Amino acid sequence: MAPSSPLLSLFKGQLETECAALAQKYQLTRRGSSLIYWYFMRLHDFSESEVTEVVCDGPNDLAIDAIWIDDDDLVHFYQFKHPEDASKGIQATSTK
Repeated sequence: MAPSSPLLSLFKGQLETECAALAQKYQLTRRGSSLIYWYFMRLHDFSESEVTEVVCDGPNDLAIDAIWIDDDDLVHFYQFKHPEDASKGIQATSTK
């Protein structure tokens, strides 16, 4: 694995801080849930109720953590991974 950038460490630290605050504020007990909230609130400006509408993470979810249908009726499927250690990350993939 290639050495990580110092910026990645800074980002991961900030992400951890923001996710911890969201977990406390919304009483989220699963580590991955705080990342889902962070993603939709921070990058899509969703409200708490909008996030809860798209989250489908749980048992028998077919590995889908969130489904969002945008204003153009385009369906987005999400799978989130929030490793505690950046060096134990998941290889990124994209499907279109």
